[in-house]
Amino acid sequence: MAGGCLFSLVLVVAGAAFAGVTFYHRLQNLSCLPSDFPTYPGSTVGSYSYELNGPTPGNSCQMVFESHDGVGAVLDYYQTRLNRGDWQISSINQDGGQIAFRSVKRARTTGTLGVATRADRTEITVQLYS
Repeated sequence: MAGGCLFSLVLVVAGAAFAGVTFYHRLQNLSCLPSDFPTYPGSTVGSYSYELNGPTPGNSCQMVFESHDGVGAVLDYYQTRLNRGDWQISSINQDGGQIAFRSVKRARTTGTLGVATRADRTEITVQLYS
């Protein structure tokens, strides 16, 4: 009887661990950004929030990504990627690590991208309004 209980306990713990790992990987793929918005290669999701009809007109999405690459490399990537396809850069503040952008296809969709060094990582903050 004790062997059966122990086996059941091992199965429950293994199932819970598997579910936790699966949830973590799904969380890494969550995004409130449009599917055509460029994501920095190798970055991971630090946090995100989404508001429907919040204090700003329309919807608001904030995604924070983390990378081990430097601020310059990240800014260079986004200066290239946000100036082609469905995205266009409105302004750049290289010294402040800020890029303002808009969607070419969706006139109401605008946003900012900020890049900053935080301890041992580079933080990429995308604020999108639609």
